[in-house]
Amino acid sequence: MEGFKGRRKEVPYNRMLKDALAQVPKGAFLTVKKEDKVNTMTIGWATSGVMWGRNVFVVGVRPSRYTYGLIDVGDAFTVSVPVNQQLKKQIGYCGSHSGRDVNKFKESGLTQVDGLEVDVPLVGECGLHFECKVIAKHQLEPDFIEEVIKNRHYPEGDYHMIFYGEILRSYKILED
Repeated sequence: MEGFKGRRKEVPYNRMLKDALAQVPKGAFLTVKKEDKVNTMTIGWATSGVMWGRNVFVVGVRPSRYTYGLIDVGDAFTVSVPVNQQLKKQIGYCGSHSGRDVNKFKESGLTQVDGLEVDVPLVGECGLHFECKVIAKHQLEPDFIEEVIKNRHYPEGDYHMIFYGEILRSYKILED
């Protein structure tokens, strides 16, 4: 958290959801942690809504990704959204390098900031954050996916595991 300057302002999860979900296709950060291993990856697909009477953030992670090995056994994740920030270079870096090989926070100059509700850091340079507890997951089944989607997004059969994270806290980080 060294070098981090800012304060958190609680925001109801749905207040900035429109802006957050508009940014996701351009890139946001999914961060996970297992013991002392932390990784952030760029996500371009996600959604949010209400499931089982709980506010959730839903993300997909392919089993081939380094992040999968951390989130699959973990119980939490954070989503950091660069709303109004210019982090295109960092989004590109975190989307094209594996945490197996590099420390993406260090190499891209991003700051790890401790979560308040979960033991998973978030990306300090982003303006909007969601701290989530994993409450369900399921593997996408090829038999239930439209052929056009399968052919375009899964030519190698690497189907996403879908993680449902109950949103425990959402906030902006404001610069002092």
